Amino acid sequence: MQKITDVWELFTDTPKLTSSKVNQATKEGINVLRLEKISKIESNSIEFNKFIFELTMKINRK
Repeated sequence: MQKITDVWELFTDTPKLTSSKVNQATKEGINVLRLEKISKIESNSIEFNKFIFELTMKINRK
């Protein structure tokens, strides 16, 4: 259940778009945050796939 909550937060808790008045350092910082979130989402997706595979194997064994 915690993994579902983590993924939900990753998808919904995103930084707002920047305006043209924001300096370059801020834009780069937001891009870094965006890439970190994408990486976390991908790793959680891999964990979900493993869990679904394990669950499928348990179901098929019964």
